[in-house]
Amino acid sequence: MTDFFEEFVYQDIHCFRYAAAPTRFYYVPGAPVPQRDAQSRTAISLMKVGEKGFLQLTSQWCLSPLQLDELRAALAEQCSDVDPATLQVAFAPVTVEEVSLVLTPKAEKPQVLGTSGSSGYPPYAAVFSVNLTEAQQDSVAEALSGERDRLMVRYWVALQKQVTSEGSFSLDSPRFFQTTKAAHRLTQPVSLKLERTADVADWT
Repeated sequence: MTDFFEEFVYQDIHCFRYAAAPTRFYYVPGAPVPQRDAQSRTAISLMKVGEKGFLQLTSQWCLSPLQLDELRAALAEQCSDVDPATLQVAFAPVTVEEVSLVLTPKAEKPQVLGTSGSSGYPPYAAVFSVNLTEAQQDSVAEALSGERDRLMVRYWVALQKQVTSEGSFSLDSPRFFQTTKAAHRLTQPVSLKLERTADVADWT
């Protein structure tokens, strides 16, 4: 369980400063991204055979090396009290509880095509291999052609952190005609539920 004491937002990335080591920062990525091969092609394929179809898709939830460099530079600029040479950036302590692939055909309700628990560690890859009806094939094809709000990848995440609350209270003692004042500080672990969603139309 990690104790954070400052929060920053850079683009769609949430960053938290570690209380025990102020030069260390943890980040929570924004929207999921597609897995890509050595030629930078997205790991998505749609195959049609008559009325039957098959969709294979692999997503990731992480930052690219370029995004990490940009994040370090932004944090160094934001936190003038930190020597950029000592600044450390790491993935926040999270648990990916579920990844879902959701299709929303025109004028219809969302359909969950599949779910995954992800790889369980960065880059939290989630692999989907889904059989499709003829109608679903058409909607998926629309998404892969760039039509938004058709096919979504959604990560449900739990962020583990410490929350500290402070306050004060008074104790009256009529017998001795005095009031005693005291302060209290309580630190307890919490699990924050987060959702990160990508529109597959943005991947093509």
